[in-house]
Amino acid sequence: RAAAAPPPDPRSLGLPPAAHEAMARSGAGEATGGAIAGGDEGHIALQRGALVLRGAAVDRVGAVGAAGVPAGWLQHLHERDGEGNWKITFLCKADLQRLVTSLREGSLAWPGGAPVELAAGAGEAEVAAAVARLVSAEGPVSFVWADVGEGRVSDGDAEAVYRVVLWPAASKVRELLGLPAHDFHITLGFSSRDVHGKSKGPATLQGGAPPPPGGGAA
Repeated sequence: RAAAAPPPDPRSLGLPPAAHEAMARSGAGEATGGAIAGGDEGHIALQRGALVLRGAAVDRVGAVGAAGVPAGWLQHLHERDGEGNWKITFLCKADLQRLVTSLREGSLAWPGGAPVELAAGAGEAEVAAAVARLVSAEGPVSFVWADVGEGRVSDGDAEAVYRVVLWPAASKVRELLGLPAHDFHITLGFSSRDVHGKSKGPATLQGGAPPPPGGGAA
């Protein structure tokens, strides 16, 4: 498999100035409580079988974004995830299980060579830790992500609202692992139920997707 291109600097993605100001950055220091990699501002953790990014930077964006969300929608989110449990899902449970299965079957060539703990029989915890190290290996941009605005999506009587996120280093690691592209986001709330299986990327932004680099109105 060809190596993925280096992740771009979010500031070069043609985002509006407000998105630049909303860029969240966390150091790749020592992991803190419950974290696999990262620091207080942003860290990767295994939560309910999924690999997620949590931390102060995610909390700030989630709390500010939730200010305009209907109380009932926010309550539905709290009942599911717990109050103040803002997160960006990096690998869902199915992604992680897919990696575990592929490693056991020998069908996945681990980027840079599989570490010892990924020997036959490795479980979700070992694979999650190894994936987190791949993100950390991206260096200064490992935990740099951009909040580009509020998005909404509906499915029948269900509607969800979220902050659309661009996280280049995580996108690169997913590509290296042979996983499909993923729309990173911070869920702010939902009506009767959350919406799954539909895009939650820039195309769903309420103000429209930002123009490509060098683009914009004439």
